[in-house]
Amino acid sequence: AAAATPQLADNAAVAADASSEFDCVLLDAYDGRGCVPTHLQAADFLSDLSRILRVNRGTETGAAVIANLWQGSSAARGCTQAFARALHRAVGPVFSIDVRGHEANIVLIALRAGPFDGTIEELGATVRSKLERSAAGAVHAEHLEPALCETMRANVETFKPFPL
Repeated sequence: AAAATPQLADNAAVAADASSEFDCVLLDAYDGRGCVPTHLQAADFLSDLSRILRVNRGTETGAAVIANLWQGSSAARGCTQAFARALHRAVGPVFSIDVRGHEANIVLIALRAGPFDGTIEELGATVRSKLERSAAGAVHAEHLEPALCETMRANVETFKPFPL
């Protein structure tokens, strides 16, 4: 299947009006205080987000929400924890990638896993394998934001389930 054309838009507006499925939604999810903006935590937005994400087909892992967050203060870390729990409830299992050189940042990956026969560890291993292949150049990801792809590739070995 051909890669979808990326859309740069207000995620809340797209999620509320979308009638098609998405493989990935990217969120630069922190405000000037380092917390997740209120509109990205809203139940309606998270419900819409879950609705538009493609569910897995067969052995695929399904779609993902990839969120760049800042957690350089205790308040921001609390926001990260709360947002991860909300993503888990609305979308599915949440994993993280640490950002070396920018330790106050973290990338959360919430998977719309759908019916998955394996364990959370097996699901995580599948995603990590895809990230590692991407890091090796075996998976083409031109439809994703280049800086975020590079961050994930450079830090793939830090991929792990996010502790809720």
